[in-house]
Amino acid sequence: MRRRTSGCARKFCGNAIGTEIFLTGKEFGNGGEAQGKQHFKIMKFKITSNVTDTFTVPAILSNVTTVPASSAVKTRTFEISNAMEHHGYPMNNGMQMRHRINGKLFDSNRIDENVSPNTNELWVFDNSKGGEPHPMHLHGVFFQIVQRSGGRSSLIASETGWKDTVLVMPGETVRVIVPFESNTGKFVFHCHNLEHEDDGMMLQYQLS
Repeated sequence: MRRRTSGCARKFCGNAIGTEIFLTGKEFGNGGEAQGKQHFKIMKFKITSNVTDTFTVPAILSNVTTVPASSAVKTRTFEISNAMEHHGYPMNNGMQMRHRINGKLFDSNRIDENVSPNTNELWVFDNSKGGEPHPMHLHGVFFQIVQRSGGRSSLIASETGWKDTVLVMPGETVRVIVPFESNTGKFVFHCHNLEHEDDGMMLQYQLS
């Protein structure tokens, strides 16, 4: 990594050659007992030389047209609070405690939702009674986040563009609007925590 002496990224300015700077994952609150408890290093940058340039960050990176929630022809709600956070729990009323969406585990032979092409839908991920974060990911489409309820109850700047994944924290319900186009076929949507999706926290939708 070269150190810029003009127009440089602020984090790298003023550091001597040989300095090592780390991108880190920090601890965070409201993540339940299973996540957010560790601080760890992700990537290392090492200053090896000085560079002068005139680069500046553009004032506007892109323009995003908002899809109005009123254009949705259907609303679907997905209960993710009942996803059990840990393996090894005893059986509960004969049901093994595993990560689920709307009480269901993934089955590749089952279509869980049927969606019409060229329509807009509101999808609601309800983690209002949950104890763990779930980054919910949709295959085959991009969407816009409409609303957060519970938790911080507001959107941040990075949530105003197109997304394919939205983080739903414990105590939150998140609404997104999904423009389904004409790319018909069978797709999955799931929690992007690897241990959760591997445990069955994944459903399928058919666009046809």
